[in-house]
Order: sequence, then structure tokens, then C-alpha cells
Amino acid sequence: MLCICTCRIKVVLRGKFFLHKLCKKNNIPDIIHLHGSEFKKWFDESDDKKKEQIQTLLKESAGFIVLGDKWNKAVKEIEPKTNTVVVSNTVHIPDYTVEWKQPFTVLFMGVLIKRKGVADLINAIYLLNKENKLDNVRLVIAGSGAEEAELKAMCTQLGLDNYIEFAGWTAGEKKEKLFRESQMLVLPSYNEGLPIAILEAISCGMPVVATNVGDISSAVIDGENGYLIEPGDVLAIKQAIEKIVWDPNSPL
Repeated sequence: MLCICTCRIKVVLRGKFFLHKLCKKNNIPDIIHLHGSEFKKWFDESDDKKKEQIQTLLKESAGFIVLGDKWNKAVKEIEPKTNTVVVSNTVHIPDYTVEWKQPFTVLFMGVLIKRKGVADLINAIYLLNKENKLDNVRLVIAGSGAEEAELKAMCTQLGLDNYIEFAGWTAGEKKEKLFRESQMLVLPSYNEGLPIAILEAISCGMPVVATNVGDISSAVIDGENGYLIEPGDVLAIKQAIEKIVWDPNSPL
């Protein structure tokens, strides 16, 4: 018998730790898949007792699956004896590539929560609007979440309703249509693993602007298939969009 668990932050000690102990007591190997992007931050902020339980879980589990080399390093720093296994996300390669056309559509795809940095992207669009550079550019925000109402109000307050569309949660044909109609993906997250949206964008030839967090740099090569920026750098988001849309010397 084999036990496989999915591990998110904060629920580790509520369920997974005790399930792990039950497995260990009955000689059942357990494999844990880490996909909580704030795991390292949560560990650093935990008290000594929680840290000890997390380290015990890491070193005693039969296998600990992580999404990339950076997460592998982060977990090993927490507990060097962890039996980590790197299994990267994968996506289907579509039979089309994006078309360079107007209006130029910048796409965000993900959950609308603070750590995704959507407000930073909206502020970057605002900076472009102040310079009258949005005549042929629009932003589509695909997703839903706790920040949705706040972000919509922000767009109205900044006078961006004509340039920003909220597409809601997308999947299936609707999602594919958005990728076909967009020319760039921007994901300015504060922490991540390796987002599927980035892999999907790259698979159809779309340049990506993303923050250098998690294992994103293994997919987005700065200056080759996109640009890597630091979390919270609104000006860098704006400048990266400018390079891709208007700079003839940009390698993208």
C-alpha cells in the first residue's frame, strides 16, 4: 500500500503530519506533493514547534515531490535529509502559434488574490495610459478570486475601464480562445511554483513577462522568450510591455 498526499501551507500540521505518522506506524510509505507557493515563507514565520514538525514530515516521508530546482533547493535548506523528487509541470503543445496583430492583447491568467500581483499590472497599464500608449493595447484579466471586486473598482478609479476587460474564470474552449487572441502573458506574482499558465503561453509562442520567483526562471529565459522582473516593480512591468509591443530592437 502507498499513501500519496498533496501538501499546501497551513494544512500540513492539521492533517498531513498526523496522516504521515499513521502511515509510518503501519509501515506504509507516503509520498507528498508540494504545490503551496508560500511554503518557505510559512516555515520561516512558524514557531519552533511547528518548524520541528515540518522538518520531521520532510525527512520521514518516503518521497517529497517539488515542481523545480529552486523549490528543491528551498526544501533541502529546511531539511537536508528530505528525499525530494523534481517533477516539473507539463502542458499540451497546441497546433497553433499566437498572431501578432492589433489590438495588442496583454493577458493575465490566474486567481485574483494579492500574491498574484494583479494590482501591480493594473498600475503598469495606468502608467502606459498616462503616456497615451494604450490606443492599440488592451489587458484581459482572466480569473476570479477574493480581489476581483477591489480590482474592478481600481480600474474604474484609474479611468481604465475602456482598456481592461475582466473575463472571469476560464477553462476549455474559452481559455484556448483567449490564448489564440492574446499576444503576451504577464504574471507579476510575489511567489509561485511553476505556473501552468506560463507553460501554456510559451507552448503557443507567446512572450511572457513574469517575476523571478519559484521556478519560473527555468521556463522564462530573460531576453529570449520573455522578461523576468522583481515582485512589486510596477515600472519594470510597464517597461517590459513597452519593449515587447513597441521596441524594434527587442529580441522578442
